[in-house]
Amino acid sequence: MSYPILRKNPIVDAILEINLAFQKDFNMAEGLSFYELIKNEFPIKEELIQFERNLNVTDSDFETNPKFERKSYGYAFSNKDRSKSIHIRYNAFSFSHLNGIYQTWEDFSKEAFNLFNMYLKNSETLIQPTKISLRFINQLLIPIKKIEEGSKLSDFVKTLPTIPPEMPNSVSNFFMKLSLKESDKTATIIQAINKPQKEIIPFIFDLSVKTAISDKENLKIGFDRLREFKNRIFFNSISSEMLNLLK
Repeated sequence: MSYPILRKNPIVDAILEINLAFQKDFNMAEGLSFYELIKNEFPIKEELIQFERNLNVTDSDFETNPKFERKSYGYAFSNKDRSKSIHIRYNAFSFSHLNGIYQTWEDFSKEAFNLFNMYLKNSETLIQPTKISLRFINQLLIPIKKIEEGSKLSDFVKTLPTIPPEMPNSVSNFFMKLSLKESDKTATIIQAINKPQKEIIPFIFDLSVKTAISDKENLKIGFDRLREFKNRIFFNSISSEMLNLLK
């Protein structure tokens, strides 16, 4: 199914992630080797670290001198202005377009797949995808003037809670999380209102979709299916009035 092209792109952040068969430890040497291949475009390197507390109840110093283990579980690589980011972890690879730079699915997915294929060729570990996911954080700009003239949030976004007429219907704050499932695909919608600006109300529509996968040769087909699922949810969640504001 085809969907309209939006001239006023609402996507703030876009994240593509490929979950991999669990590996106990991340191969730091392979991570650094991959960095050598991409460092001209992604020069910022940050180690991903977690601290684990050693729960040894027989240790007399447990309360006064707890022991923590520092463990590296991957790397984050970013370009100079941090508008693009790659995360490689012991169980996942992800690629992001941040700060409103996302333009088209074709450009975004092509770049992500090229980087993932470089990561595959550089790795000596058997990499088996188990799940793929997409996350698009949209910011819908609702004119305050429309609200002052009598419009309601429901005139712009359809996926809202119903407020009984006996209750006050002037919304001052809003946060909602909704999970949906269709066959082998699941979606999570998070909606919130950011602080109003001069002439607009920023409405956050954060949409994540995911599905299981077992064959890396079909990643592109899997992501195309996920994107269609995502688009169907997004375009059926906004009204024609909101769509006109985005065209």
